[in-house]
Amino acid sequence: MSSNIYAALSETEFDRRLTPERLRTMQIIQGALMAGMASILFIIALLFTTTPASDAADAETVSTLSLIVTLLSLSCILASVIVPKRLVDASRRTASPDDDLYAKAVTVMQTSMLLRMAILEGAGMFGLAVCIIAVTGGLAQTEPVWLLNALPAVIMLSAGALTFPTRTSLALRFVREFRES
Repeated sequence: MSSNIYAALSETEFDRRLTPERLRTMQIIQGALMAGMASILFIIALLFTTTPASDAADAETVSTLSLIVTLLSLSCILASVIVPKRLVDASRRTASPDDDLYAKAVTVMQTSMLLRMAILEGAGMFGLAVCIIAVTGGLAQTEPVWLLNALPAVIMLSAGALTFPTRTSLALRFVREFRES
């Protein structure tokens, strides 16, 4: 099917059909994922300020893990863009006039949001684990550069804040990803 059957759908009707319960569920899920990451960042900051500097952690091991964090982060950032887009594209290709297209669009948006956040969360958690190793071993206190391993978590939190589901943001996504594409 080459034509876009979503093109004729109304943004106003999409907004009307987006139930408060569904929106709240999306907000709770995204907020919970972000809160978990922020909590671990807070714990690392607390550990950093209370753990004395030392060389108990092996710098070579932390260096190797940091390289893995970098490669994993780049892969996850790329995947967090590609995978949700492919999900939307597949939904658009398989949609039929018999489907409840509004409900299908909301379901696909929620699923793509979860995929994006989960992919970014994986890299963020791994980076935070490396930070914990560096901080609890006293290495980060002598060389704070090891704290850059928290950058994937900051990226995940930023992406979560920028894409936090609201009625307006979902209506804009509906137009951009389903009607105009």
